[in-house]
Amino acid sequence: MVKLEERLEEIVSRSTYQTARKEWISSQIDHEKPLYNYRLDHVKEVVRVAKILVEHEDGDKEVVIPAAWLHDVAKPGLGGVKKHGIKSAEKAREILKDIGISDDLVEKITVSIAKHVGLFLDSPLDPLEAQILWEADKLVKLGSTGLIHYFINSIKIWPGRTLSDIKKGLDEYTITARKIASSMHTTTAKEMAKIRLQTVESFVTSLSEELGM
Repeated sequence: MVKLEERLEEIVSRSTYQTARKEWISSQIDHEKPLYNYRLDHVKEVVRVAKILVEHEDGDKEVVIPAAWLHDVAKPGLGGVKKHGIKSAEKAREILKDIGISDDLVEKITVSIAKHVGLFLDSPLDPLEAQILWEADKLVKLGSTGLIHYFINSIKIWPGRTLSDIKKGLDEYTITARKIASSMHTTTAKEMAKIRLQTVESFVTSLSEELGM
């Protein structure tokens, strides 16, 4: 029976492979909009979370909100940009000066942008606004939001993955998520991270049970 199932799986795989590939290719060709603009979605969510944090932690909105909008301005895609924090800060400086923002405020905003990189923190960043931006950027990687981004982006990064492959990837993602959650330092971010981490862990447990893994 095992050999029969292996043969049948091979047949189904061959019969669906080209069609699945063509469907994905034609989906983008047939539409002017990108199938999914991850970076825009990520930035908008970071801004939303940053507004919550800055309100509860008494940070400077004039610094945090522009920094949240421009924190990845030199990283338009999924990745591949070295030192994107510094490069985004440099590009943000140009944008903000062109808009007419004061030099003092530009400096505060770009300092926070330059410091937002890295998945984990041992100690809080200084100033507070840099910490808030860092936490907002990482909180978005947790919870339902983080899971949805993981699923969508994994199609591009690891084409051809099965549910079992995704489950194994989520096991690694969960380990990272726990480390991210433990890196929060403001009270508000700690509370949000705890809830979002529970969402991730609950989903992965449920998926494991459904797949028998």
